Amino acid sequence: MRMMVMVVSTLMLAAAAPARSPADFIREAYAVAGRSDPDLPVYRNLFAPDLRALMAKDRQQAGNGDAPLIDYGPFCQCQDDEGLTFTVGKVSETGERAVVEVENSFVPPAAPHREVVTYRLIRIGGDWKVEDIASKGVPSLLGSLRTELNGGNRRNGH
Repeated sequence: MRMMVMVVSTLMLAAAAPARSPADFIREAYAVAGRSDPDLPVYRNLFAPDLRALMAKDRQQAGNGDAPLIDYGPFCQCQDDEGLTFTVGKVSETGERAVVEVENSFVPPAAPHREVVTYRLIRIGGDWKVEDIASKGVPSLLGSLRTELNGGNRRNGH
């Protein structure tokens, strides 16, 4: 009986806890991405299954000394996030999907510049996941990976 009360209490607390907002998810994702190896589960779990699988395929196919297609941090859009600051901008949420715009800014010692990155999110199992990333250089990371990896057009190097 005591165990049942504890289980019910835990479930009630979980149900009462407010869901993490898309903006909060992105802030936490930047923190995780900045200190995690892409092969660690905590990093991989930021992404929706389709994008996560394509990112893994990219790393796997790059094995033989070739650079992966994603040879940069998809959140910072860089190879070195030193000097990165970011600001979460416009957020639009519709049901189980959201779009979050983030302005990445680099300050010295990095070469100063700004770039807007757009994250398409999907809620899976009650939590947000990155479904796609768009930037000036890559309008759809998901689409680019699908084309390059599934179409057999893998570039050598990058």
